Amino acid sequence: MSHCRIARNGAVLGDFTPEQIAEGALAGNFQPTDDALQEGATVWVKLVTVPGVQFPKLAFPPPPAQSAPPPPLPSEYSGIYRSSDEKLFVGLCGGLAHKLGINAGVVRFVLVLTWLFTYSVTFWIYWFALLLPKLPTKYLPR
Repeated sequence: MSHCRIARNGAVLGDFTPEQIAEGALAGNFQPTDDALQEGATVWVKLVTVPGVQFPKLAFPPPPAQSAPPPPLPSEYSGIYRSSDEKLFVGLCGGLAHKLGINAGVVRFVLVLTWLFTYSVTFWIYWFALLLPKLPTKYLPR
């Protein structure tokens, strides 16, 4: 092999001698997936398949980390919030249930009983609940 033309992503990097290619491969200037056209050849091949070119054995990178859960709620936050995970309408019952450490169905049942006896109070509670912050409760400790 006298000269070899190397290309990456369709852009030609240039013509190189075997010594330059060997040094560049060990230095990390060339990648195994680069395309190579040997002098006298008509077909581009991957640089890793060219005889005489050796790439350093690199450890495989670790697999990409899965998306981490959102950061936990600051410990000084002790207010009432709406749940973005456990909700039917605005998440008020889910947030209250998470805050109290009980099932959201119990809170919904109590809210329905409250609505039967004091319709206007429950109506305004739900309207004011829209002003509360919405937090993802499935990542928060109870």
